[in-house]
Amino acid sequence: MLNLSYRLVTYLEEFRDPDDLANATEVDFRFRVALGDLILAVPPNDFSARWGWVPLIDFVVSVREILNHLKGGATHSQFEFTESEATLTFARREADVVITASYAPGQIQIPLASFEERLHWFEGGLRADLVKNHPALEDHPVFNRLLPNP
Repeated sequence: MLNLSYRLVTYLEEFRDPDDLANATEVDFRFRVALGDLILAVPPNDFSARWGWVPLIDFVVSVREILNHLKGGATHSQFEFTESEATLTFARREADVVITASYAPGQIQIPLASFEERLHWFEGGLRADLVKNHPALEDHPVFNRLLPNP
């Protein structure tokens, strides 16, 4: 069973003033809000990035785009972590997606539909955690475009 989850380490620390949050841009949301650890594992393979600074919103948005490319016929695509040379490669193999990491051995193979479902759960949980602590995000147009309300 795929474990695709996160641990928030820091979020919105640069945006303590509500006016700053109201003016947050896409770049702010993708790279400065919701930093933490990415958990991505199917035992015995573990591609987790427990670095404390992974931009989780950027991960969700980027991997959603990657999945759309794979569903549209692309054979593979890559996610590159910011501030690092580490990458995750996503390859389409029939109805599955095969994930490999530049920083860990092995591969994770999972039905594309199952991975998409887990990503949707990840995205919804991240959105809920952020809105719970900062209700004003519910009305922020950039936040809603990046992490739409299900």
